[in-house]
Formats: sequence, C-alpha cells, structure tokens
Amino acid sequence: MQSISQRLTNSLSYVFGANPQPFVQLSLSDGEQPPMFFQGSYAQAVDTARDEFKFLLVFLHSPPHSESSKFCRDVLSNPMVSSFLEDNFILWGASVLTEDGFKLSHTLGATDFPFFAILCHFSNTLSVNQQLMMMGYDTSASRGKAIHLHTIQGFVPREELLSLLTSFLEEHGPLMVAAKAEDTDRKQSRNLQRMQEEEFEESLRQDQERMEQREREEARRKEEERERANEEARKLEEERQRQLAIEREKQEQEMNRARLQDRKLRVKEQLAPEPEASEDTCTILIRLSSGRKLTRRFIKTDRLKVRRSAKNREESRE
Repeated sequence: MQSISQRLTNSLSYVFGANPQPFVQLSLSDGEQPPMFFQGSYAQAVDTARDEFKFLLVFLHSPPHSESSKFCRDVLSNPMVSSFLEDNFILWGASVLTEDGFKLSHTLGATDFPFFAILCHFSNTLSVNQQLMMMGYDTSASRGKAIHLHTIQGFVPREELLSLLTSFLEEHGPLMVAAKAEDTDRKQSRNLQRMQEEEFEESLRQDQERMEQREREEARRKEEERERANEEARKLEEERQRQLAIEREKQEQEMNRARLQDRKLRVKEQLAPEPEASEDTCTILIRLSSGRKLTRRFIKTDRLKVRRSAKNREESRE
C-alpha cells in the first residue's frame, strides 16, 4: 500500500513538475493536506467526470507567477479546501510548463494564474443541453466535448474560493442532477426495451420449439401410420399368398383325383375279369407297393401289360 507521501507525489507530479517532493514535504510538515488530483490524461478526466456526473475542475499551475506557490501553500493545501474539491469535483491539474498544460491554457483562455476552469460533459442529455443554451452557453461548438462553464483566475483567498465554488454548484448543480436523472431514465428505458426484446425473443424461441415439436409429432404420427399401412399391406399379401397356396393345393388335389379316376377307368378298360381256373390259366402272386400280397389268375396267353394293369387296379383301390 502506498504511503501518504507516495500518493501525494504521484498526484501532484503532473501539476508541479517531475519533482514535487519539496512541496509534498512542506505540506506534510505543516499539517496541510493537498488535494488528490486525478491521475490520468485530461481526456480521461473528462470521461470520468461524465460517467460519475460530476463537474470537472481544471487547475493550471504556472511556476513563474509569484502568487502560484503562495496559493498552493495557503489555499489549495487547506484541508477544508481539499475536502471540498475532492467531494464535489473531479480535480485535474497540470503545469503550464508541460505540453498538455500549455495547450489547455490557450484553449481555456487563461490570462492569469493560478487558474481554475469548471467544465462539464453531458452525453445524450438533450434537455440539459437545452437548459445550458437558455443559460447563455454555446453548446453547439462543444458537441462531443466538455463545455467550459466558469473561470476563476488569479490569487483568490480560501473563503472567497469556497464561496465562488459553492455559488456555482448551487446554480449549476441541478443541471447535473437532471443529467443523472435523464441518464437513469434512459438506462431504465434501454433495460426495459432489452427485457422486452429478450421476452419477445424468448417467446419466439418457445413458439419455434412448439412448432418444431408439433412437426416432430406429426412426422412421428405419419411414420406410425405408414408403418401400420405397411404392416396391414404385408398381412394382406400374406393372406393372399396363403389363399393362393390353398387354391393351388385344392387344384392339385382335384387334378390328382381326376388323374386317379382317369387311371382307374383306363385300368378297368384294359383288365378283363379274372378267369375261372383251368388248364389255360395260371395263378400269379403279386406284391403291391403297400406290401400287401395279391393272388390272381390270368390266362396264360395274357401279356405282361395285363398283369401290370391288375396290379395298378388293386393299388388304386387302396
């Protein structure tokens, strides 16, 4: 953690040059309390004042001027002044011996030292800028830049400095309050709009999910219907094939019966009745395909074809 001396050195070095240590030591030894200046560039100080809704108090220090050191020692280092400045402003300082301090002294029109300028930067605050115009400030030339509101230059006693700054705050403070309120309203409006957009996007997303869900369910229903139709078609085809097989089997059975009947008729036509036993006959033992034995008389002059017909006739009867 930095010591008080280190913090003061860092804070004051840009204002009082590269070696502000004598001033720091003098202040600390006398019990004084120099204010903590903003550590950063002028542009950064403007942005910080804008973001924190504070006025920017620019202090330009000119070592060649005789009253500059006296002002720093007797007025600027007074604890009451330091606290007032730190509480109500973003305090930025520079020596006119530095490039930034020299350029800014010309920009702000500094003619005497020590020099104070009070500036403000309101972004996107139309009503506040209109009020500034009604108060006589030219805001058109300062668009996007800090507006120079008030100047205090030359040696000013402590009480007078505090009185001047207090009067300025009483007159211009409501502008800062209005700017902060307008910014708050604008942020709330943006947040509300963002929330509405997020709700709308969420509603769209949910609608999209429901639509996709319905499409998936419809696709699944159609697929199930297609599968059921395919299953029914398969069963119908199987039944048709079964009926065709039954029909074919019936037809084959009918054809077999017809062939058998035809065979019986042919055998009956070819085979004469069994003759009576005589010298012209002979008895032959016939073994059927079923294994049964058949004994029959034939005329000795019958051909083998007649004997086979007798066998076929008996087998057709089984």
